[in-house]
Amino acid sequence: YLISDTVINVAGVAGMLLGAGRERAEDRVDPGVGVTVKAKVGERVSEGDAVFEVRYRDAGKLAAALPL
Repeated sequence: YLISDTVINVAGVAGMLLGAGRERAEDRVDPGVGVTVKAKVGERVSEGDAVFEVRYRDAGKLAAALPL
């Protein structure tokens, strides 16, 4: 598998859904949640490689972000 900029952008959206960013100006940001990307754009990875580290507080928000 090859990491693309699209994959990285989707990780950013997932982070926002977890509460690490704002969809609207009035949304709160939770500094304890987010997505850390462990692979670079263009890097080849294999099935089972750790590509992202996800931190979350709310299982419902995690469930919303995982399908991405």
